[in-house]
Amino acid sequence: MLVLALFLPGEQCTAVELKQTQALVNWGKICEANIPLDIHTLVKFFRRRIPCRCLDKKYEQVKGFKKLGHCYNQDCPINYGQVERGKTFYCSRCRNVTYCSRECQKADWTTHKRECDECVARIAEFEAKK
Repeated sequence: MLVLALFLPGEQCTAVELKQTQALVNWGKICEANIPLDIHTLVKFFRRRIPCRCLDKKYEQVKGFKKLGHCYNQDCPINYGQVERGKTFYCSRCRNVTYCSRECQKADWTTHKRECDECVARIAEFEAKK
């Protein structure tokens, strides 16, 4: 997992600053690299980045495993804020953070609002340049 925490910031910054393929760094994705990941996400991450086909067999074994996401409400009652990714709710404005429930999203709004406003402004600026 430490490896992911080292790779992701570089990839995200490259996409924003050099390639200009996205509006902003997805810090939520980077933060998720610091929490225990599910095996599916870990294998998929390296499978995309290693040019050989050595992880294809392992990927077939783990692709049915549940993918885990993270609730960004610091007071989330779920253990480590980990929830099945398919059941997470994205912030409808910035689409940059996820929550385990509508209640967690509402509870975190006062904390997230300022960051959300900045994200939305950067996304609009990026889209206007296209």
